[in-house]
Amino acid sequence: MCYYLVMIDLAFSPEWFFGKDVVIDLFSVLTLFLLTYFSLKYYKLGSSRKYLYLCISFFVIGVSFVLKILSNIAISHYTVSEAPHDVLINSTLGLIPSYWAIAWILLLLYRVLMLVGLYGLYSTYSDEPEKSQIVFTIFLLVIAAYFTRFSYFIFHLVALVLLGFITWRYLMNYKRTKLSTAKLLVYGFALITISQIFFVFTGLNPVLYVIGEIIQLLGFVSVLFTLILVLKHGKKKK
Repeated sequence: MCYYLVMIDLAFSPEWFFGKDVVIDLFSVLTLFLLTYFSLKYYKLGSSRKYLYLCISFFVIGVSFVLKILSNIAISHYTVSEAPHDVLINSTLGLIPSYWAIAWILLLLYRVLMLVGLYGLYSTYSDEPEKSQIVFTIFLLVIAAYFTRFSYFIFHLVALVLLGFITWRYLMNYKRTKLSTAKLLVYGFALITISQIFFVFTGLNPVLYVIGEIIQLLGFVSVLFTLILVLKHGKKKK
């Protein structure tokens, strides 16, 4: 029985890669929490509030990855061989067993926090929006995340668009400042953006999911490396 057909709606992971993606996601969580730490540290050096927004955004995305890992653990307790045939045909919440329900809820929370965190990153270099605009945008992102239960690639498509705008913002910042660290930041977010393209087309070939996971992690590590360089530069200036 095809395990991948079930996993594509909930965890995206092909059968032979299931478990290994958790390890990669753990490294992503570590990287994101380090990004949170260094963003907060740089903010405390007296830098602009944008580093506080970066800190909050990276933390939210890090928590989202923790929820994704928990979702995969929940799924690992319920194998496809135990699943009734209608789970493969119609994976609605009312038909799936309890472990799948838990996994679905955790995955929904992952998608919501991921999109909200990406919106926070996008807003870092924006003019400070009104509170009503922030609330309305987050509401739309929550709605978008909810409806991704019908099709996994919609979530990655929304993430792709947000990351595309984020990368564009950082590219404009690099063109304005011409700083090498700003250029590295563009490369890092460009990698994360590219990873979403692979995730969008995971349905064509499960190997694309593996490639996307690796590229995404490399993107986070690149951003972390850049932020460490920025922090060292900031200390020297102090």
